[in-house]
Amino acid sequence: MRAIALTLSGPLAASFVLFLAPTLAGAGTIVVSSRGDAIEADDYLTLREAIALSDGSLSVAELSALEQAQVTGAVGATIADSITFELWAYNIATSGLQVSDGNTTFEGDFDGDGSIDVVVDAGGAVALVLASPGNTVRGIRFRSTVAGIVLQQAAASHSTIAGCWFDGPAILNDTSSGALTNVDILENVMRPSNPSETAISLVVSSGSISDVLIAENHIDGYELGVTVTAALGTCDVFAIVIFNNTILGAPDPLFSRGLVVASDGGAARTSDVLIASNRMTGHVRGLEINGPGTERVTATENLIFDNDSVPIQINTGANGGILPPTITSVGTTFTGTVDSTIPDGSTVELFYDFDDSCEPEAYRSSTTTSAGAWSITVSTPQFGTVTATVTDPSGNTSAVGCMPNCVPSRTARNNLIAPFNPDVLTCTLPVSPSIWVAEVTHAAGPATLAILHIHSLPSISTGAPAPPPVIYRKLCRGTLFASIVMATDEIPPISAAQRSCSVAIPPGLSCLQFCAQAVTSGSGVIALSNAIDGNL
Repeated sequence: MRAIALTLSGPLAASFVLFLAPTLAGAGTIVVSSRGDAIEADDYLTLREAIALSDGSLSVAELSALEQAQVTGAVGATIADSITFELWAYNIATSGLQVSDGNTTFEGDFDGDGSIDVVVDAGGAVALVLASPGNTVRGIRFRSTVAGIVLQQAAASHSTIAGCWFDGPAILNDTSSGALTNVDILENVMRPSNPSETAISLVVSSGSISDVLIAENHIDGYELGVTVTAALGTCDVFAIVIFNNTILGAPDPLFSRGLVVASDGGAARTSDVLIASNRMTGHVRGLEINGPGTERVTATENLIFDNDSVPIQINTGANGGILPPTITSVGTTFTGTVDSTIPDGSTVELFYDFDDSCEPEAYRSSTTTSAGAWSITVSTPQFGTVTATVTDPSGNTSAVGCMPNCVPSRTARNNLIAPFNPDVLTCTLPVSPSIWVAEVTHAAGPATLAILHIHSLPSISTGAPAPPPVIYRKLCRGTLFASIVMATDEIPPISAAQRSCSVAIPPGLSCLQFCAQAVTSGSGVIALSNAIDGNL
């Protein structure tokens, strides 16, 4: 049994040790020399024949002399066989291959150069079914619109799938009863044949799934990247590690989700899931944690950004209903509080988001809470939006708390004259019968570069109370339709006209938000502005 330890940088770097399925040395080697699919005594050995030799349903004596030359050592049902290939970039047109004898290794990189040399093309059927324990599949490209590899629940335990390429749904279990355990899914590339597909689906309705490692895979373009779910019934999913994967959304992310960890009710339970150091981008929601039976799902140092909705969504009592932290001050020292129900010693992780979307785009640091508060000091000032999560000592991680760069201060209708950071910028919105113009002019101060961002926002009724935080965060995610860079106080001096800019605002907008940021000359220190908004 091999073991690997995760290296995490914050307090959540509790020592997670992963036990991986063993790699067994093959006593016999079978070399596939044909892209056919038959079992017959001829000049070439097919993949189907190789599997039959490995599980003992076909004997070496039944092969032709040329086929027998492709077999070395003892092979059969009680042997740890190795199946390799001597085909170069050939498609093996086959489907429904079932590995019923365990401890078989499939090695697609037959020339040892690290590339994938063999393609198994199953079309509209399952390519390979692992119906026995201890198998390793490595370096093979699978094409299927159903599934590249199916894990036959308990029978497929102690298996490794590594370094493969999948076109279409990649790996799923058959949801039958029994305990599926000790499965490693490592360093694979997965791309859909149809964007509505799911890359990795581990769903159980009777029995359990445990001790699964999903690590360092590149998953690109699926409607659902990975789902780990205890479905209706008496079932458990636990001890799952999802580490250092890149999960990119579908081209049309209307329903796209990167990762779903869930329990669907009844006696179903999903717990003790570690989600660490993944990159999830281009979805509606990056990470979704669902169900009252879902608890102790720990998310740490994940980068979840450029998604259309919230980066982390926690539904229906999952993770104990833990609430996100509050951020009260920013700069080089960040402070905040957590809900009174969250114990001291909980871990707060701090992130920046460079486009004011309230997402964890760049990990900065972490700390633990004391007396319901937290404080983090970093060496460089804030840039963009500040976001944070909190994880309690049991391992329940919250959704993302956010303190945007732009903090709207409500002003009277059509009276958008307000200071940004002290003595840096002034913003005015003059009235015109047919066009609205936003103008930024430089006032006294040290700024050498000013950037004006104009966002279109939903309408806010004049005089209405400030919207609640969740609505406010949506407002800060308005559509960017203009970004202007203007020079100020450069050497040699420039004219006053060059210190201002104006933008024609498209007709039909009902509300605007103005955000600006200034960079001090030569120092690289970032001074961040407040913002103003108002109705047109």
